[in-house]
Amino acid sequence: MDDITGKSFLTTSNETFQVPEETPSLLTVIIETDPIRWRRVIKRDSCKDPLRKVIKALIVHLNAHISLNNSNKVAVIAAHEGKAKFLYPDFGDFSDSGSNGSNGIAKNGHSSSHQYLKNSNIYRQFKIVDESVLKNFDKLINEDISAKNSGSSENNGTADNNNNKNQGHKNVIPGSISLALTYINKLKMLDDSLSIKARIIIMGISDDSSLQYIPLMNCIFAAQKMRIPIDVCKFSSKSTFLQQASDTTNGIYSFINDNEIDGIIQYLSTTFFIDPSLRKYIILPTDVNIDFRASCFLTGEVVDIGYVCSVCLCILSRIPENNICPTCDSKFDLKILSKLRRKPAFDLNQFRKKKKLNPSNNGNGGDTNGTPTPVSTPLPSTPGN
Repeated sequence: MDDITGKSFLTTSNETFQVPEETPSLLTVIIETDPIRWRRVIKRDSCKDPLRKVIKALIVHLNAHISLNNSNKVAVIAAHEGKAKFLYPDFGDFSDSGSNGSNGIAKNGHSSSHQYLKNSNIYRQFKIVDESVLKNFDKLINEDISAKNSGSSENNGTADNNNNKNQGHKNVIPGSISLALTYINKLKMLDDSLSIKARIIIMGISDDSSLQYIPLMNCIFAAQKMRIPIDVCKFSSKSTFLQQASDTTNGIYSFINDNEIDGIIQYLSTTFFIDPSLRKYIILPTDVNIDFRASCFLTGEVVDIGYVCSVCLCILSRIPENNICPTCDSKFDLKILSKLRRKPAFDLNQFRKKKKLNPSNNGNGGDTNGTPTPVSTPLPSTPGN
């Protein structure tokens, strides 16, 4: 006790201590919300609705993030078939008396929490976020079901509708990242005095598509320039493109197997809960086997050496037969194509054949060029011998 009351612990009346304020954080989560794809990929008897299970775990993660700081913000974007939509904040229809405004607060104080939350007597900010996410998620699924039912009743409408959805689903992740970056930039531009840190978490289940490469790389470089890390929580199969996204932006990439989906809340509350400023002090899961090679836009195979379109930077493993870029429909120069298709003047295979025909030695103890092998020099004789 004498040491504690020493002079080094005493303060004068002029000295003041100020506790530094923690910078608020914005967590933006992008989740793929195609229930058919989730059920098709994750086939488990104990988990009949894996997407809803992941949504519930995500809500717990969002509430934990809000509880760290009263100024923390969250945003949830649904990467659905061919479109990206906010689940929170709610930017939907404001005519409904029970709908939330852009800040997630109900207009008249009445809410339909009993339809989505088991206990409505929870922390107000938790209630606003949870209700908005669950309500907009159910609305998105119901709209999808009604659209499919109406499309199936039309003649030849189902096939066209499915083709359009498949084409749109290929670019759903880059579009969602672009929407998230736009929302983050908007918050920073509205108030210059607002100092906020931002990061993005992608919860994906779809496979890579070659059409994603260019728009996804544009989003990656934009996030890197804005110093926004992209964390990836990947299900089903590994994604080379998302691995590159997390590595380039100093984020975290974690692959979750199908039998580990029951422990998704542990992954979110440990690996993805750590603030980027604290990650240098903690041992995080890393993946050293990251493939930075691009994939061909025609075959989808990984390319070591290939061709690049000078207009759209499309990467090709071979020259198209119609001499037209499959991405931007630009016509390639025939003179340049003829040079690229020309065989090299030096045939390496023919050179190897000639080398094999030559004997290994010429019978004089030399090599194939006739150069004699060096012989040891005899020692000089000593006098008297």
